[in-house]
Amino acid sequence: MSTPIKMAYSPCPNDTFMFYGLTHKKIPLGLDLEVDLEVELLDIEALNAKALEGTFDVSKISCSCYGQIAKDYVILRAGAALGYNCGPLLLGRSKSKPKDSSCIAIPGELTTANFLFQTLVGKNFTTIPYIFHEIMPAIQRGEVDYGVVIHEGRFTYESLGLQLVQDLGKTWEERYQLPLPLGVIVAKRSLGNEKIASIEKALSQSIEYGYSHRHEIYPYLKEHAQSLDEDVISNHITLYVNQCSVWLDQEGERALRFMLKKAMEIGLFLPFSLENCLSKK
Repeated sequence: MSTPIKMAYSPCPNDTFMFYGLTHKKIPLGLDLEVDLEVELLDIEALNAKALEGTFDVSKISCSCYGQIAKDYVILRAGAALGYNCGPLLLGRSKSKPKDSSCIAIPGELTTANFLFQTLVGKNFTTIPYIFHEIMPAIQRGEVDYGVVIHEGRFTYESLGLQLVQDLGKTWEERYQLPLPLGVIVAKRSLGNEKIASIEKALSQSIEYGYSHRHEIYPYLKEHAQSLDEDVISNHITLYVNQCSVWLDQEGERALRFMLKKAMEIGLFLPFSLENCLSKK
């Protein structure tokens, strides 16, 4: 009996959209001996922490976390959350900019959102990690002065009376003239190139399946999403799932390597070879 492949991703609509076909056996893995999948859904910071421990064979992680696991994991060319106008938002109860004494809620120390905040806003702030969907309520209650918001929060913050202080993705794009890499899917190098290629191809086909079977998959998306509003879910998918998710193009590769290099420069993790970070073509 073959060993199951342990797979993990977040409950956010872009991930559940991409993985539905694969995890619901609509798309075969394409291996000579089909294997079972053990699937777990976790918050992005929990996924990052589990990746550091090597818990899963295949997992979603924040791009800025990858340098800490590069020895053991390779980035798949399918499943990336990467693009324009899709970055985290710095929100507050007013539009005033943070001061050195400000307290900032972040969706995790290892997240790309925190990397962007440190790179584009600064490090001289008190930051407190929250689960991503608890950040906007924390700002409303006055527990923190500002929050770095990801996922569905981009579409719902105005209805909660919060103000946009800075679009971190837009700042990144204007400064570096590149799309913003947010999250990627990684696989353990120990799986071997053949198995990694099969998983990668199946994930790409799973995303295509999602595009052609939206009505079928929406109940699964709603089961895990923070917002049950179909417009919010649809906008979320449109923003975070694109052609680079189906298969990473040259511009996407360049953007990803640039971010990892930038993260090395600020000491987020030790230097490593960028040549071997992506799966073999």
